[in-house]
Amino acid sequence: MGASISRWQLVSTVTIVVLSIGSTLLGLFRPGHYPPELLPQFYVQDLVVLVVGVPALILGLWYTTRGSLRGRVAFLGALAYMSYM
Repeated sequence: MGASISRWQLVSTVTIVVLSIGSTLLGLFRPGHYPPELLPQFYVQDLVVLVVGVPALILGLWYTTRGSLRGRVAFLGALAYMSYM
C-alpha cells in the first residue's frame, strides 16, 4: 500500500544512525570534547539525539520498510530532525 524504500535510502539511514550514535557517545563521554561554558547545552542536545532522534529514525525506517505511510511520514520527520542536528 505505502511506498517502499530503496536500498540506498536504507544504507544511508543506517549510516546516519551509526554515525549519530558514535558522535553523541563521543560528545557525552570524551573529556574536553566541548568547551566548558557550553557543556550543559551540548550534553542535553546529545542526550535528546540519542534518546529521541535515533529511536524515532529507526522506528520510522522500520515502519517504512513495512509499507506504512505513517511510518514514511515519521521517517521523513526524523530524518529532517537528524539532518538539522
